[in-house]
Amino acid sequence: MAFAPDGTTLAVGDQNGRSYLWDTATNKITATLTDSASQGVTSVAFSKNGATPATGDQNGHAYLWLISRRKP
Repeated sequence: MAFAPDGTTLAVGDQNGRSYLWDTATNKITATLTDSASQGVTSVAFSKNGATPATGDQNGHAYLWLISRRKP
């Protein structure tokens, strides 16, 4: 589990290879990041600017995810 530097997004990974991005203000999932070959997400982190989440899995792979952060 990791918070984006600005605290607006929480990233959580599961044992099925999925990571979820939650909006901390609304408590809603804003994105599901899926690695179908994963044996489970073991770590999550954000870049300094919060624009790029990273995940690591049980297979020993690391991923950088490109996401769109829209502001209302």
